[in-house]
Amino acid sequence: AIEGHVLDELGNPIAGVEVTAHEDDGPGFRAFTDDQGYYSIGVMVGGYDVEINWESLSQPYLVPFGTYIQVGDFAVATANFTLYTANNSISGSVTLDGTPMPEAMVFGMNHNLQGYVITMADMGGSYDLPVYGGPEDFYDLGVFFEDMSAIVQVSNNQQVPAGTQSEMIILETIPG
Repeated sequence: AIEGHVLDELGNPIAGVEVTAHEDDGPGFRAFTDDQGYYSIGVMVGGYDVEINWESLSQPYLVPFGTYIQVGDFAVATANFTLYTANNSISGSVTLDGTPMPEAMVFGMNHNLQGYVITMADMGGSYDLPVYGGPEDFYDLGVFFEDMSAIVQVSNNQQVPAGTQSEMIILETIPG
């Protein structure tokens, strides 16, 4: 089994969070946290990537990166997670070839706190990414959508301080 707790930065439990465990060559398993932030996932012997499903969160958090857990015979492995409540934002817009990019998935990665945040741009390409921290906390921004095979991010959106406004994420189609 894999078990643990999901807490906020103050140590308060977070209920209703989906925690998933995936093997490289097998099906995924999941559980939801209870009122104490506790979860338990019944799994077989093996190695698992354990992570928080950000879509199950009831409010914006900085979500920790997943962790790899090895489960042995008759063993219980522990994976605890701390989520940071969003208290700031980074806002701006996403363009593709100079045109606003509607409904792009915008993400920010904070390497110091080892986590990420995600939001969707609106129909006009504007986004408001909920983040944790102040101007001393930096995020690397990017965009994801289904087929990015012929698209490149040309703007430098690395080390963007929390609280930044009007941060342009510029995408261009690769010719050919």
